[in-house]
Amino acid sequence: MSRRARYFVLWLWYRHPPLSWPLIVLLMPLSWVFCMLAGWRRRRQQYQAKPLPVPVIVVGNLTVGGSGKTPITAGITHLLLQQGWHPGIVSRGYGSTQSEPRLVESDNAQQYGDEAVCLRRQTGVPVAVGHDRHAVANLLLFRRTCNVIVSDDGLQHYRLHRDVEIIAVDAIRRLGNGQCLPAGPLRERASRLQQSRFVVSLGGKLPYAAFQATLVSRALRKVHDRKEKSLLDFRGRTVHAVAGIAHPQRFFEVLRHAGLQVIGHDFADHHQFCVEDLQFNDTMDIIMTEKDAVKCAGLAPSNSWYLPVYVELEQAFNEAFIDTLNQLRRFHGQTAAGNPGLPDL
Repeated sequence: MSRRARYFVLWLWYRHPPLSWPLIVLLMPLSWVFCMLAGWRRRRQQYQAKPLPVPVIVVGNLTVGGSGKTPITAGITHLLLQQGWHPGIVSRGYGSTQSEPRLVESDNAQQYGDEAVCLRRQTGVPVAVGHDRHAVANLLLFRRTCNVIVSDDGLQHYRLHRDVEIIAVDAIRRLGNGQCLPAGPLRERASRLQQSRFVVSLGGKLPYAAFQATLVSRALRKVHDRKEKSLLDFRGRTVHAVAGIAHPQRFFEVLRHAGLQVIGHDFADHHQFCVEDLQFNDTMDIIMTEKDAVKCAGLAPSNSWYLPVYVELEQAFNEAFIDTLNQLRRFHGQTAAGNPGLPDL
């Protein structure tokens, strides 16, 4: 999709001024068909889904594009580690060159996908990718010692049976105009939120989200050697900000809020960068997202930095989630005790 087309779609879905409503109304019959097909697909796949011998936690969203799913997945994984679990992460591997299930064994974003590489770097736990989430989860259980599975961006992959769903909502974009594709950004009806205990708003409070999360950043890192430097050291400087993510403006605003003068360069989500994308014919520093940095390690100039972001989940979420984990531990522990072939919890 061209940049102009992308801007038009975002204008239609998220700004939806009065002038856009005739087009939205025109697209609504297609949205109704999409919603019916999505509901039929969900029921069929849920009927076919087979439970795994370990708890499965799915992190996802209702809208097309980013809403903080991957940082929340990393945050959930760290919480699991603190509670003594041995998690493994399942990811689609968007942008990778293969579709078959495979373990992520290097920082090669072209082979495994940018989000999967970031999750492996941030958490240090086993990560596996592939289009069939159920098969990917089974690969993790067969090849690695895991007693809980976390699926990144897996809400609509209903063939993967889940014990817990965490639905992320961007507090700025919210649910857009509230319509399903193609009239709006929703992949399922908004009423789907009522079926999950853990609805998390990222970046602010929402009436339909029980919990909140905040993105925080600690330091910049050099793209080539990961040498750290405080973001405050760049205060007052003019920098080139590069973002190939679903919501680039959020990244630009983080830098501006830290006192940087930002020249923004936005690209499509999962954009495959080339050398020309990072040539600006000046000596100003370049700052990008971590998701973009894993793809630019071999072509970024020496003055390129990336900004890792981490999610802080509120205490009320942590307590409710840990309580759910303890219930799952007891349930799956009893199940495993009755079947010696299952992993030891």
